Amino acid sequence: QSTWGSSRHTSKHWVRFVGESGIVNIPQKIPSNTCIIYDFDCTLTVQHMYKALRIGRRAEMEANPKAFFELMFGGAERITPLQNMINYFYQLKVRQYIISFGVESEIEMALQSVGLFDKFTGIYGSESYSIMGVSSATQNPKQDLLSIISQKNKDISHILFIDDDRDNFPESGEPIKFQHYSHKTLQTNLFIYPAGKRKDGNGLSISDMQEITSFVQPIQEKKQTSEET
Repeated sequence: QSTWGSSRHTSKHWVRFVGESGIVNIPQKIPSNTCIIYDFDCTLTVQHMYKALRIGRRAEMEANPKAFFELMFGGAERITPLQNMINYFYQLKVRQYIISFGVESEIEMALQSVGLFDKFTGIYGSESYSIMGVSSATQNPKQDLLSIISQKNKDISHILFIDDDRDNFPESGEPIKFQHYSHKTLQTNLFIYPAGKRKDGNGLSISDMQEITSFVQPIQEKKQTSEET
């Protein structure tokens, strides 16, 4: 079993953004020069695949990988809108990452089965945290990894972080969709999205996917008018 985990805390990297008026700012939309970071189990999937493969279902996966992974993702009726969302962001050239406490090779197999593996800039499972300089003894390794990804993508000013485990967000308590945080040292804005109704639930719903897609919008190029030419 993975030794990685999380605990309720106040983040050492992120602070809730409050505007000049003292009002918490939750924008309606953010630009497409945004990095989207997903959890995997019970966020992109509807079942906890890491646990399923360790409670006697590995033989099921090996016997019929396509059927097993389709079940993990919620069947064809959910896989299609999931593909649509991720492909939409891929076409916008949005960098998409997965950070998980699961096993990278298993996540990669699942994504390959639904045609989404090549849509991600990076996939970080439990093996990658120490390689990226994150200790398993840290209070919240996903928050540390988010900060490292921010440092490596200095041209990105916005990050949208989607996870079913509320303990992986910067603050304790039930999170607000698209709650806005700013990095304490970097010029990076973080927005959060709790997947599903609870931790280890059924992952992103189709309506969640539609809401996320409408939140990240293409940057509108300023059209040149006849007076400017």
